[in-house]
Amino acid sequence: MNRVFLKSKASLSTAFFILAVAVAVNLSFAAAPVSAGINENAAGFAWGGGAATNGAGYDGIGWVSFNNLSDGSAVGYGVNIPMTNGALSGYAWSEHYGWLSFNGADLAGCTPALSAATRTGNAITGGARILSIRDAGVNSGGWSGCVSLAGNAQDGSPYGVSVSPGNPSSSLSGYAWSDELGWISLSGVTFTAPITLKVCEGSFLRGINTTPSTAFSMPQGTAKDLTAYYGSEANCSGTDVTTNAGTSWNENTGSSVISLSTVAGKKRLQATTPGNENFSASYNGLTATMAATVVCVASNTCAIDPNGVQVCQSETYTIADGCGNTVTCNGRRNCDYNWKEIAP
Repeated sequence: MNRVFLKSKASLSTAFFILAVAVAVNLSFAAAPVSAGINENAAGFAWGGGAATNGAGYDGIGWVSFNNLSDGSAVGYGVNIPMTNGALSGYAWSEHYGWLSFNGADLAGCTPALSAATRTGNAITGGARILSIRDAGVNSGGWSGCVSLAGNAQDGSPYGVSVSPGNPSSSLSGYAWSDELGWISLSGVTFTAPITLKVCEGSFLRGINTTPSTAFSMPQGTAKDLTAYYGSEANCSGTDVTTNAGTSWNENTGSSVISLSTVAGKKRLQATTPGNENFSASYNGLTATMAATVVCVASNTCAIDPNGVQVCQSETYTIADGCGNTVTCNGRRNCDYNWKEIAP
């Protein structure tokens, strides 16, 4: 398939729309609809451009940044691309046209209709939307701002955006298509697993647990040593921030179910009183919340209850187990009921 940068379905009759879009772009950046940057996993730039034909000094969407960490902007924004199957979300920023939304809700009114941007296997399908064009209304010159991420070109050949999986970073390749602005190459876009904060039992290096935990069930009186990891890794690895000065650990005020302390560079979770309590770790704007369930350890059992030796094995009696439960026990006394008559 031959691509010509850029082929538009229509040209604007005046510079009014270009001016309107420029004003809208500046206003929209000042009132950005997004936040973060570090929490969006895409980075780099897409490109769509060619010889200037619209009188504005540029033709096409131009450079499109997929994360404010890529262009150094103080306004946080970014696009999330799933590491497996799932929907894309978030916003990219075009130097000429402003926000390029990858949120499915912004595709309403696109003709032909576009589905939400989605990753299936290593293919990206669906659409995106240039919001300044959509929001220009009657001043849009008939443009919609809709961008197709996969389809068939005018010559019938297929086009689309593909994922090249990598570790730790994956990349995009291929082209999207805008009826108004032409081809957009996404070959400069990369993405990694989102940065998360994970809490794990023990240490990955010591091999105690390799899966992050969100819930702990513990017998009363026991303890677990926890490690907090910060990074894009899915398992219990990354940067150990357990005792970092920027890490805070919190438990429910007034609850005595658990207690937290620092021991040998780990956070010790002590099971104190039967019940349930949530606790959390926070670092660099991220919070991991865990639930702890402390199970009562019975202080009295049928095997150790002293009354058992006073009750015959064929009989039962009840005891309190120390955890608020009543337990039925069999006696432990060997009683001989084989009466024999003895002559006087």
